[in-house]
Amino acid sequence: MKKILITLFALSFVNACFTQLTATFTTEINTNCNGNPCDYEGPTILINELMISPINGDGSISGPAGGLGEWIELYNPDICESVDISCFHLGNYTVEGATAFRLPDNLIVPPGGFVLVRGINADPVPANLLIANGGNVIEVIVPFDISEPSMCFDIGASRMWFPNAGGWFAFYDENGVPQDAVSWGPGNTGDVAGSPCSPVSVDCPTSSVLSSYDNIPTDRKFYASPLNASDHFGNSIRRVPDGGAWSGTGAPSFASCNQLPCAVIGGSDCTGSATVTPSGGAAPYTYLWDDSEAQTSQTAIELCDGTYTLIVTDFNNVQQSFQVQIVNFIPTVNLNAPADLCADENAVTVSDYSPGATAIQSGTLSGPGLTGFSFDPVTAGVGTHTLTYTFTDEFGCTNSDQDQITVSPVPVLTLEMGGPYCENDNAFTVTNLSPSAQSAAGTGLLSGPGISGLIFNPASAGAGTQTITYTYTSQFGCENSITDNVQIIPLPQINLTANPTSGVYPLNVEFVNTTTGANSTVLNFGDGTSTSNSFTTIENIYELPGIYTAIFTASQDGCENQLTILINVDIDLVYDVPNVFTPNGDNANSFFTLIEPEGFETIVEFKIDILNRWGNLIRSYEAYDFKWDGTDKNGNEVTEGVYFYSVTMTDVLGENHERHGFIHLVRD
Repeated sequence: MKKILITLFALSFVNACFTQLTATFTTEINTNCNGNPCDYEGPTILINELMISPINGDGSISGPAGGLGEWIELYNPDICESVDISCFHLGNYTVEGATAFRLPDNLIVPPGGFVLVRGINADPVPANLLIANGGNVIEVIVPFDISEPSMCFDIGASRMWFPNAGGWFAFYDENGVPQDAVSWGPGNTGDVAGSPCSPVSVDCPTSSVLSSYDNIPTDRKFYASPLNASDHFGNSIRRVPDGGAWSGTGAPSFASCNQLPCAVIGGSDCTGSATVTPSGGAAPYTYLWDDSEAQTSQTAIELCDGTYTLIVTDFNNVQQSFQVQIVNFIPTVNLNAPADLCADENAVTVSDYSPGATAIQSGTLSGPGLTGFSFDPVTAGVGTHTLTYTFTDEFGCTNSDQDQITVSPVPVLTLEMGGPYCENDNAFTVTNLSPSAQSAAGTGLLSGPGISGLIFNPASAGAGTQTITYTYTSQFGCENSITDNVQIIPLPQINLTANPTSGVYPLNVEFVNTTTGANSTVLNFGDGTSTSNSFTTIENIYELPGIYTAIFTASQDGCENQLTILINVDIDLVYDVPNVFTPNGDNANSFFTLIEPEGFETIVEFKIDILNRWGNLIRSYEAYDFKWDGTDKNGNEVTEGVYFYSVTMTDVLGENHERHGFIHLVRD
C-alpha cells in the first residue's frame, strides 16, 4: 500500500502567546475507486414510531389535563454522522389551540440512533439503551407544567395531546423548517390548517412561525394510518424498517429498532487513510476530520480520494487546521501497438497490452480503425494513429496507456511500355515508370519476358503479347505492383534461295521464295534492279562481272527481316602467249602478241614489259592488242635471242592478273 509522509506547519496565537503547531501525515491510497463516502441527504430527523393510545397514561404528552403516557420515537436516518437536533420543535394544532415543545440544547443523536420523547407517565427507556450507558437512545421527558419555558400554549389549550379521532404533529429544526410530519385518522380540516406556536428560549435561536400541516411540503409529511387511536389501543403506529415507509399499527418497539436486524451504522467503502502526528502546542490533542463521518481519531479511515481538512486542538484549546490529500490507486497499464502497417494490409489483432481484464474488470481499446481489439489500417487511413488502452479494475481504479501505429500509403505506380515493337528492335531502357526504380523513397523492380534490370529486349521477350510487371517497395516497406502489356510483332520467316550464286558473266540466277509471315517483300538484285512483286520464282541476268549483293526484305506490319545473298559473277580471261616469233619480213609470225584473247573487255589496266636477258627494258605496251615487231623503243631492231616478258592486268573487279614467260626472237 502506498504511503505518503507529509509535514505541515501552522501558526496560532493564543492569549498573545506565540504557539507553533506542525503536523506530519502518513497516508494510504484508496484502492476502491468506485467507493463512496458515507453520505446522507434528507431530513435531519424522522418520526419513527408514534404512541397516541397507550394502555397506561392515555390522554396527552404534557399538561395536567391528560394522562401523560403518550410518546414519540425519533430516528436519525443519517447512519454516517451524528445529528444535532438541539432546539428542534415538536408542534401541533388541535381544536383546543396551538401547542409546541422545544427540545433541549446539546442534543446529539448518534448515527442510526433514537430519541424517545415521552410524557412523564410513559415507561422510561431501559437504562442499558441510553447513550450514557453505551446505547444509542436519548430520552427527553416533556415537562408536565405547560408554563415551562420550553413549552408554549395558545389561550384555551391546557395540554399538549394527539387526538384519538385524528390529528397531526410535526418536527421542525431550530429555525422552524419542517423536517417530518405525520397525520392519522379521519382528520380534522380545522386542525391541519392551524399552525403551532413557537416557544421562546434564551438558549436557542428565535424561530419563525411554525408551518401548519397544510403548508408543510408534501415530501416532508406522511399519512401514517387511517385508524383512530381507539382502534389500535396499546399499539403504536410505526415505520418498518426504521426510517422506512409507514406500515400501520403493531406492537410497540419502544426505544429500539422496528425490525431486525437493526440498521447498520454506515461507513465509507473507500480504503484510503490518513494518520496525523502533531507536534508543538501542548498534548493531549483532539482531532476533527471533515470527512463524511466526521472522524475524531488520530487516524481517519475509509477515506475516498480528495482533500481533507483536519482541525487539531491541543490541551490549551489552541486550534489549527491542516489539509491532506488522498489519491486513488492507479493501476500499471502498458500498451504496445502492433508494428507499422501498410494501408492495404489486413486487420491485425492488438494483443500486447497489460493487464488483461477479468470478467469483473474492464479493458477497452480506443482509437481510429478499431473494432474491439482489431485494428484495420484500411478503416484508420494513412497517418499516425494513437491507440489508447484503458483498464479499470474491479474496484473502479483506472489508468490508460497510449501507443502509436503508423499506416503508410501504398505506392501509386505508373508503367507505360509503349509499342508495338518489332522482334528485332534494339533493347532499350524502360523510363516511362514512376516512382523511379531507385530513389530515397524506395526501390522498384521490373519483371517479365525480355526484362533484364530496367532493360527490355524485344528479341528476348519473343513475339506476342507480353506482360511486364513493375513492383515497387516504399521506404516504409509498403509494396504495390502494376502491369502493362506490350505487343511484339513477329518477323517474317525468310526462306529465299539463289541458284547459282557464282559463275561467269553473263550469269542467269534463279531466286526461289518460300518466305512466310510477310505481307510485303522487296528483292533488290544488287545490279540496280529490283522487284517488289510477290513471287515464288524469279530470274535475273547479271550482264557484267562483279560481286553483287542481293538484298531480300520481308515486312510484317512494318517490322522487317532481311536476307543478303552474294552473287559472284566472275571474269574468264582466255589467251595464249607464243614462245617464238620471226620478225623477218615474210609476214608470217612476224609479231609477238596475245593469241586469241577473250574477256579482255573487262580489263581496265594492262601492261606488258619486254626485257633482255640482262633485265633491261626493251619495249613496253599498255594495250592487250599490242604487237611487238622486234624493235626497241627507238625503232631499232634487236638481236636474235631469248627475251623475258611480264604481263600485269587489273580487271573491272579490281583483281590483278600476272603472267611471266620467255619469248624467242628468230630472224632467219
